[in-house]
Amino acid sequence: METRIGITKDPLFTTRNLLIVAVIVSTVTGGNLWLHRGDPAVGYAQFEGFGFTLDYSLQMEFMVDDFGGWEPTESAGTVQASLPISGVEQYGVIWESPDSMPIHLRSLEGSLDYTFGLIGMEGTTISDRGGYSSMSHNGHEMVYQIFYVEDQGFAIPGIIGALHCEDAGKYIQFYLVYLPDPENPTVDPQELEQRWLGYLDLLTCQ
Repeated sequence: METRIGITKDPLFTTRNLLIVAVIVSTVTGGNLWLHRGDPAVGYAQFEGFGFTLDYSLQMEFMVDDFGGWEPTESAGTVQASLPISGVEQYGVIWESPDSMPIHLRSLEGSLDYTFGLIGMEGTTISDRGGYSSMSHNGHEMVYQIFYVEDQGFAIPGIIGALHCEDAGKYIQFYLVYLPDPENPTVDPQELEQRWLGYLDLLTCQ
């Protein structure tokens, strides 16, 4: 297309000394957790910019790309992370500034319509867009739907959701396209959604 601290019993270790050691260890550990809060998990890297952060496995191929024919800017762009497999497993983010969109499309559903319109203009065939569903993600309302990408005789299933990051002033869309085995081109919609939700946890609005 991721210490154990042993204390030897010794009469020199009074209750008071042990309490002091416990406080120091607790303070250092808590400080480290505070300093590294938000860091990606071991085996992951983090992209930060354009109003969001996105974690991705170091085993994935990651790239920042244009969207709609324009170089990535604060107004629009995309990032994507792909697993190097024989099929397709790719997730990513598309961001759009409301100012770059027609007024009548400045909504969650409208932003998805706008995205699919630009994708179609670039020559990608999208079929069978499903109905809209809604959910909450980190306190943001999110609208999502299933779709299929027609490519080389395959209908590759995908799912995409849109939310509005108020602080960044952008529509952020998170998608997954997933067809791990081209010889068995059927993906259970529940498996697709659960996989998308798992990857969605790697996205945070700034």
